[in-house]
This record gives sequence, C-alpha cells and structure tokens, in this order.
Amino acid sequence: MSVSPGRILIIDDETLFREDLAVLLREEGYDCATAPDGEEGLRQARENPPDIIFCDILMPRRGGMQILEDLRLHCPGTCILMITAHGSLQTAVAAFQQGVADYILKPLVFEDVLHKVRRVSAHRDLERKVA
Repeated sequence: MSVSPGRILIIDDETLFREDLAVLLREEGYDCATAPDGEEGLRQARENPPDIIFCDILMPRRGGMQILEDLRLHCPGTCILMITAHGSLQTAVAAFQQGVADYILKPLVFEDVLHKVRRVSAHRDLERKVA
C-alpha cells in the first residue's frame, strides 16, 4: 500500500532540534510546519490541522501535556507523538492515557522517527479508505 505524505507540525522550544527535524522530514516529502511553544503550536493546529504532531512535553508558556487536551479537541483526526529529553514512566503513562500515538525520547534516531511517521501515515490512510 502506498502511503501519502502528510502535513506535520513540530512543536518544540529547541530551535535547532525543531528545524533540523523539519528539514529531514521535508527531504522525505512531508509538508512540515514548526512552532516554538505550545501556544503557537495550538494556534497553528487550530488554523490548519495537521496529520501528525510532534510535541515536546516541557516548553515555556504551555508544555505538551498542558495543550494535549486542546489538541485532541480541535484536531481529533491528528496523530500526536510526544517527544522529550526528560522522560519518566509517569509522564509516558499519562500521555498514553490521553491518547497519544507514541512517546519518543530525545535524542531521536531519525530512522526510528521516520518509521513511526510512515506507520502512522499508513494507519491514517487506511482509516480514510475505510470511512
């Protein structure tokens, strides 16, 4: 089955990380937008819901766990992947209980990230075909 590239939003306060990930995903054919914090990410997601969101857990203003409910409300069809450099079992469990598709620890291994994006995209495409 061929997987169509989708729109990805990367919400992370680390500029270099955020932009490097966007460049790598763009090279794979994905349309990537970026946001430096939860408030801006939430605004962008509301205006143009992406297919996939990478969202850092700890950020200034509102972090990933604080905007997760709003993201789920305003972008119900969006797959959310939480990313963090400060992972804990408690945070991972809370994220999965709130419906995230995956919980990824930094530093990221790009091939693993790409595999997750392809898996999520294939699942999304299959859901659309069934609907």
